[in-house]
Amino acid sequence: MAYIILAAFLWGITGTIAKFIYKTSINPFMLVEARLTFSFLILFLFLLFKNKNLLKIEKSDLIYFAILGMIGYSSSQFLYLYTISLTNVGIAVLLQSFSSILAVLYSIIKKEPLDFKKIVAVFVSLIGISLVIFGNGNLSFAINPLALLTGIGSAFFVCFNIIISQKLLIKYNAWTVITYGFGFGMLIWFILLSPYKVFPPIFGDNKVLLSILYISVFSTVIAFGLYTMGLKKVHPTTVTILGTLEPVVAAIIAYIFLKEKLTLLQISGGILVIIAIISLQYNKKNAKNHRNLKK
Repeated sequence: MAYIILAAFLWGITGTIAKFIYKTSINPFMLVEARLTFSFLILFLFLLFKNKNLLKIEKSDLIYFAILGMIGYSSSQFLYLYTISLTNVGIAVLLQSFSSILAVLYSIIKKEPLDFKKIVAVFVSLIGISLVIFGNGNLSFAINPLALLTGIGSAFFVCFNIIISQKLLIKYNAWTVITYGFGFGMLIWFILLSPYKVFPPIFGDNKVLLSILYISVFSTVIAFGLYTMGLKKVHPTTVTILGTLEPVVAAIIAYIFLKEKLTLLQISGGILVIIAIISLQYNKKNAKNHRNLKK
């Protein structure tokens, strides 16, 4: 569970950095391609010299890695970054957090165990997110229709990534899954957008290059690694609830670097999110104690 929480912290910083990058000549299309490329190269080289065995996969599983990377990773990352370019970071994060509701619906369809307390925790966390994002005293703003569509789309592909990743994690190491996921995501973007149009402007601006490298290393490689490892031990619905810590972090980062104020409602929303996370941990410990008593 700690893996998912730390990943949420690292992701919470991404939006603010992306906003800075968009003030230059770099757009979301270029950013997602650079992010996937740098992340894949870093991971591939690391595994190549550290543990080559983690790069070995069965040919029969290539299709699943391709689906994860070309459809899942590439879509969720692009739609999220594109939503940020259309609206503010808070709204983009909130829309992506609807993955919590989608995860619950998926669990119901698959008839997986889903207790009442977990459902309540989902809605409590979403209320908390709403307070964090909309608790600034101005609830009259309009959401760009395209931003609404791409934001919900990013939420859908977050759930998609969870489902496909958990199937692959049965057989492969977490680092194997994300390395090939990033690799296939990079390939599809190389087809969609020529690298010759992406990388010269990036390497021509040191601040942009460092910002993208930060996103690639900390907000992508490390965060996705922690997140994917956490999927091995945590139910998909629990994962999405823990991920609601991200907008709390995003609000704090925006307050520090963008001078955005935190109102009492926003602070209250952050507390609700934390309460939802603590309740999950409490329920998990109770379940373990119950199993131990049975033994």
